[in-house]
Amino acid sequence: MTTYFEPEEGPLSGLDQSQRLAATLGPGPVAVVAGPGSGKTRTLTRRAALMVREGLVEPGELLVVTFTNKAAEELRERLSGLLRGEFAGPEVTTLHSLGASLLRGHYQDRWRVMDEEARIEAIRELLGPGDMGPGFAAGEISRARQAGKEINPELEDLYKSYCNYKTNNNLVDFDDLILLPLELLREGAIDPQKTRYRAVLVDEFQDLAEPQYQLLSLLVPEDGRGLMVIGDPNQAIYSFRGADPMLFHRLREDFPGSRTVGLKMSYRVPGPVLFPALRLIAQNQGVEEVDIEPSFAEGRAPVALGFSGPRSEAAFVAREIERLMGGLTRTGQEILGTVEGEVGFGEVAVLMRLKALASPVARALTQRGIPFQEAGDAPLKETEGLDFTAEKVTLMSLHAAKGLEFKVVFIIGAEEGLLPLSLSRYASPVEEERRLMYVGM
Repeated sequence: MTTYFEPEEGPLSGLDQSQRLAATLGPGPVAVVAGPGSGKTRTLTRRAALMVREGLVEPGELLVVTFTNKAAEELRERLSGLLRGEFAGPEVTTLHSLGASLLRGHYQDRWRVMDEEARIEAIRELLGPGDMGPGFAAGEISRARQAGKEINPELEDLYKSYCNYKTNNNLVDFDDLILLPLELLREGAIDPQKTRYRAVLVDEFQDLAEPQYQLLSLLVPEDGRGLMVIGDPNQAIYSFRGADPMLFHRLREDFPGSRTVGLKMSYRVPGPVLFPALRLIAQNQGVEEVDIEPSFAEGRAPVALGFSGPRSEAAFVAREIERLMGGLTRTGQEILGTVEGEVGFGEVAVLMRLKALASPVARALTQRGIPFQEAGDAPLKETEGLDFTAEKVTLMSLHAAKGLEFKVVFIIGAEEGLLPLSLSRYASPVEEERRLMYVGM
């Protein structure tokens, strides 16, 4: 395999063998399959820094894409440290910010972006009285657009009215920030030659929806040179917004010269947790295999408990949290045992498939005077408003927990109908329900 360079010091220092290979393998396209705790962000930023420091690309020719503003800020900070102020930084952005930038250059700011609240309110007004809720209608329209599918016939008239509303008021929504630049690039209204980057690095690749994948494909050379994607197909949990866990296979089909590298070591997840999680996810068929080992074997194995109902389950969770904090006298029969070192409330999370399951736990924690915080409901923004430095137990959905880590984790409602979910219109295929449990573990 051809590699760019292998200096003994600098951005490559401290990388393990598989991380080093992923950071230096050139020129692309390169797909990096990165399991939990395997140093995904570390590998991506080291590759970006190496390409700039070695003069393979100018900073303005390098694009680093991720999904949230928080993740983009973390990537910027890491790259700034690696480049030590010697160069102007590469462009590090979210997909939606990238789309907004492309639209801004074309339309010269003759539009405004609607946030989720404004979008649902507009649909509420257009929908009028009836049985369908505006949130559900907005979600159905968004899911169809992001997946590149036809709008539900029952919603066609509403969708047309919504499009007219946006046009008449010079508004775009978050879906438009991807779909409109894609349309303009395909039509040649935006010159692809002027928007292409010599190198594009994509974080959380498994989370891309079809239009997002197509947009990024138009921003790299046609043979895919300079493209690196990194992610974990087993953590593809966003099918409700069009994400496709088979994207790693798709990349190889679209770019036959692509090469795949796996990060081999998990530095975060202990063996007693990692191995059962891998056994669980191995039941899914046809997805990219993640070959990974734990860097340390110590740690407590997961404990599975059954309860008569949500109230007894919630009471146990609250009681165990209080005991772990030293609030109860130990009896010598603690089900979960002790946790090495001190544990603060901020190091504890209660995860669930549906946020509606949080209410009994919230009541039980309140009764015991245990401080807690709950994640919000907005897609892609569930963790906004949470303070992970606060000494509070965090109650959140499995979707919102992706990418976070806690010293103590309770997954409640792990039962048929709830996890895997089958009792709601929000249920996903069992393979994705399995991936959600894998994320939680």
